[in-house]
Amino acid sequence: MQMKKKITLGLNPDKKLILYAPTFSPKYTSADDLFGSIQESQMLGHEWVVKFHDLEKNATIERYRTLNSDLFKIIEDKDILLWMTVADLLITDTSSVAYEFLLLDRPVITYQASARFEKGIDITEPEHLIGAITRSIEDPGEYTESRKDVLSDIHPYSDGQSSQRLISTISNVLQSDELNRLQPKPRNWIRKKQIRKIVSL
Repeated sequence: MQMKKKITLGLNPDKKLILYAPTFSPKYTSADDLFGSIQESQMLGHEWVVKFHDLEKNATIERYRTLNSDLFKIIEDKDILLWMTVADLLITDTSSVAYEFLLLDRPVITYQASARFEKGIDITEPEHLIGAITRSIEDPGEYTESRKDVLSDIHPYSDGQSSQRLISTISNVLQSDELNRLQPKPRNWIRKKQIRKIVSL
């Protein structure tokens, strides 16, 4: 199935596909730090797709466009899920996409992760990236048990009934007095401005 999807997307089914999805937050993004190592890693001959956050700086995106080739491209899709299903390896930082990718039980490399370091290889220096890529591709099952442990902590249900549980919970809350007891969320004007900018595009 994964191979068929790769072919449909114009990818080479004989090559490993690396998905790079950094967060946009200036404090936590890996995009600037890892650029040189990602550029150097092109010698490994793997395919790369890069999915930037919608709020990523244009300057960063344009810098990565200089790497465009038959084996490296930036995807413009709003939805990353399809690309996750065909990727053999995810590289990210503190982005929550790492936790979604865990469901596929495939290798994850994080750069200076802020929590749950055991979900994959966490590197703290850019020069460790190529070694981490090679290790992940050679032994994709190395962190399988750790990935399962993290998943069971953050989402213990895998029975396909989570949506039904959510609907039931929302229904129960709406029928009770819970909403009236909630504290108002603090205002975040910067975030609102960023969201309005996206919506107006």
